[in-house]
Amino acid sequence: MKVEICASSLLSVKNSISAGADRVELCSAFQLGGITPSKGLIEEAVKLDKIPIHCLIRPREGDFFYDSNEINIISNDIILAKELGCSGVVVGCLNNDYSLDLKTLQNFVDLAYPMEITFHRAFDLVKEPFQAMNELIKLGFNRILSSGQKNNAELGIELLKELKNESIGQITIMPGEGINIKNCLLFKNEKFEAIHFSAWKPFLRNYVSNEKIKTFDAVIGHSDRNIIEEIIDDIDRSGSFAKNKYTIDIYGKEISKLSDETKTLILDNTEYVIKDLSTKMSWKGTMDFGINVNTDSNKPTGVVSAIAFNMATNSSGERVHSATHEQETGEDLNGITVDLGMNISLQDSYDPEIGQLTVYNANLWFDPNPNPNSFSNKPSNDGSTDSALDYFDLI
Repeated sequence: MKVEICASSLLSVKNSISAGADRVELCSAFQLGGITPSKGLIEEAVKLDKIPIHCLIRPREGDFFYDSNEINIISNDIILAKELGCSGVVVGCLNNDYSLDLKTLQNFVDLAYPMEITFHRAFDLVKEPFQAMNELIKLGFNRILSSGQKNNAELGIELLKELKNESIGQITIMPGEGINIKNCLLFKNEKFEAIHFSAWKPFLRNYVSNEKIKTFDAVIGHSDRNIIEEIIDDIDRSGSFAKNKYTIDIYGKEISKLSDETKTLILDNTEYVIKDLSTKMSWKGTMDFGINVNTDSNKPTGVVSAIAFNMATNSSGERVHSATHEQETGEDLNGITVDLGMNISLQDSYDPEIGQLTVYNANLWFDPNPNPNSFSNKPSNDGSTDSALDYFDLI
């Protein structure tokens, strides 16, 4: 799942890059809901040449009903964003009855080409969201940023899911507003392609006053690198080893039962296995590894099973093993679906406070510092359980 950061300063852009975000929506005046950034800010952000910059084009705060002068301003700013090297623009325009201003939006799409174009949260005000989505598809928009017509995306997730399911392969539905470390996995588990958040953190209260003027009071903030990293680590881990590229996702209906410490242990051990595997074989594409955390009423003692047999259809219409096909050709036939991985089914007795996983009554052990040459931290089999093995490991 891609991560887009709403960044309202150059520091926020740099923090987004350092934290591993995939894209930036660049704006100014974040606390006003965002308006068009200055030419200077756009130039400096694009100059970094490290991340796609999608420029918000919004001439003022407030509603999205624009007169002819404001439409001209938006049009000119779209052209400027393209000339300055932006990868995309983010726009929105409504009629007074909250329907899409189709003629104006078509002009925006034409002006933006070949940049990508996103319809912003003006979408959350339209009366007929499915009709509006289909109109945006016909106009040529790449994505819709929306909170599901609620105050935040978590509250609006049901509409977001319906929009996503009806538009697969035609337009990207990108949840935004109120996404944080506590709810980010909700959107990952529902297979959204991207999420949008600001990770905004105030860092300075700026007072300006003297004897002749009133006091001006402003809170200055930025997109915080640590917050972005924390969310990205929670939803996705990616990397490259011995020229093999990979991603790792941990997800599933029971993911919330795992502590952050347990999730980190699972990810660290999975990444070790991938790197060890990379010393023995190579692949051409980016292999997507997944850990699905769930429950199985038929396995009350817990179980670990492999995700290894996902099939897909190639260009010749043949059903092929998707991971093997990607290994040999580099072509990803199954999109965001996991290529390889494992299912961890929690035992009925699993206690989140203790965090101990079991497999067939044997404790499941993860090395806190996985090392191919040493398992010195592994507990000894001391007969403390009824199983032949007291501890079972995945390495």
